[in-house]
Order: sequence, then C-alpha cells, then structure tokens
Amino acid sequence: MTTQAATVVHGDIDYVLTTTRTVRRRLDLDRPVPRPLVEECLTLALQAPSGANRQDWRFAVLDEPGPRRCIAEIYRRAFLAYYGEAAAPTLVGLDLGPGLAESARFLADNLARVPVIVVPYRLAPAPSQRSAQASFWASVLPATWSLMLAARSRGLASAYLARGLDHEQEVAEALGIPYPAATQAGLVAVAYPDCQEFRPARRRPLDEVLDWNCCG
Repeated sequence: MTTQAATVVHGDIDYVLTTTRTVRRRLDLDRPVPRPLVEECLTLALQAPSGANRQDWRFAVLDEPGPRRCIAEIYRRAFLAYYGEAAAPTLVGLDLGPGLAESARFLADNLARVPVIVVPYRLAPAPSQRSAQASFWASVLPATWSLMLAARSRGLASAYLARGLDHEQEVAEALGIPYPAATQAGLVAVAYPDCQEFRPARRRPLDEVLDWNCCG
C-alpha cells in the first residue's frame, strides 16, 4: 500500500504513540478536514488485525452539519443523563474531577461543531458471554485505534467517545445501521488541533502495572 508522504506531519512512530489521546478543548472546530485525508486514515486503519480476517467493520463518517448535529444531540443527552448538568452533576460526574469534567462537557456541548465524526461498528450482534467479549471487540477496536494513530501522524487530533452507546439504537436508526444485528463501538471526533505539539501524558510507573511470570 502506498501512502502520500506529503500528508505525514509526524513521522516518528514513538512520538505518535505517546501523543495520541483524547483531545477535547484543543480541537479546532472551525477548520475543515478534507475528505481525502479522512479516507487516507481509514485506509490505514483497515490494516489493523481482524478476528478470523472477517473484516466486518464499517465506518459511518459524518462531515456535514445536519448529520453531525443529529448524532451530537443524541450524545449530549446520553452524556447529561450519565454525568448530570455542570451545576448539578451526578455522583459519577463528581468523580471526574473539575478539569476533566470541564473538558468532557465542552466536547459534549460542541460535538456538532467537530468537523468529522466517525462511528465504527461491526456487522455482528454483541455477545452476552463474558468469554466472547475480547474476541468480539478485538475485531473493531484495533481498527478504531489505528484510525486515531493515522490521524495523529497526519496532524489531526481525535477523541474516542463511548457514552453515546447508551442510546445505541437511536444512533443506529439515525444512521441507517441495522440494530441489534450490528454493534457500534462508540464514536471518534476528528479535527485539526489548535497546535501540533503534544506531550506524553502522566501515567502510572510500569512497575505498578506489570507482573512477570505470576503463575504458581
């Protein structure tokens, strides 16, 4: 597969891996994202692993105001039902902390202005058995993450949002996605950021999350 080298803004893969994260307040809501650039990122995302090589993921892409506004309104209702209003947050909303809460609410209030919204989904119903969950999601989430990485390498930023799944059927009906025969995997907001420089996030030290040979 050949990609257009001119579109790559960040070619250092380690930099891309350590600076790709959910971006909310720093999205440029007024700068359009060209369709060819979105398609280039999705073409790369298709190379992600697919369980049994089924390739049964699909991507509904919204870049026009009407469809974006429709999905954004559904997402905002789901967000408010779960986290509450800023003046009257739910217990879950209080747990977010002020900084994260303000950032999350900003995007929920402005999602309709984000230039591109991508809804990834699988042409398969979600399993009810715990043992089947990893295999099921492993066939769509790697492609979603690859989309976000490809977007970052090309100077874009993204935010992966899952709260709208509380109204998955409503989103499906709005987008013409069969429900429950197909299963959505959240949505990805895509835009240019207000600047290109991002730093690695604070994370727990590796020794707090790593166990070697822990059996026995």
